[in-house]
Amino acid sequence: MEPKDYILIVTNVIGWGLAVAFFVLKRKAEKTDKALDKRFEVYSKFLVKADDLFEKLRNDPSVMVGIHNEFLQEVLQYHNDEAKVNETLLKFNGKILEWTRQSIKPLQVIKSELNNLKLVASEALLAKIEEFKEIATDYNNHFQKTLNSISSESDKMIEDLKTLSQDERGFKIADLYKEITELMRNEIGYYNK
Repeated sequence: MEPKDYILIVTNVIGWGLAVAFFVLKRKAEKTDKALDKRFEVYSKFLVKADDLFEKLRNDPSVMVGIHNEFLQEVLQYHNDEAKVNETLLKFNGKILEWTRQSIKPLQVIKSELNNLKLVASEALLAKIEEFKEIATDYNNHFQKTLNSISSESDKMIEDLKTLSQDERGFKIADLYKEITELMRNEIGYYNK
């Protein structure tokens, strides 16, 4: 074999090696891009849904005052008719249950969305999601406890509902939401390019 044959063989081997290396690198880049696209999709869905749910979560506590006042007016109006009072009480309980169901629904949905988010989140984001979920559960439990106090202390319950989102948990939820959003943006890397 002549030297030019060796050069030709080496050139071919290097060419094939580079082609395989570029193919592997391209596949790796495509997988990374696909993972980032999936994260972007999941994160953006979460953010849109979370914004919508947080808006719904801001139920007006005065609705509860209106239900309570309507109940008292009817009871006072029919105070001599036990059947009417019982009917009013059943109607009142139905309205309270429906209001409660509507008030708690956004928290349940956001917890479900957080579970979806956990599938694609990094370790740093996962820790924030768990903390967020814990505080949201605590908030939900407090909300339920407040509503359970309706029979004994309705004025205290209404005041509690008015200040519920302005306690430490409400501010912590807002801060965590900002941190989660910032981590999502960093993980996607859109603003790093």
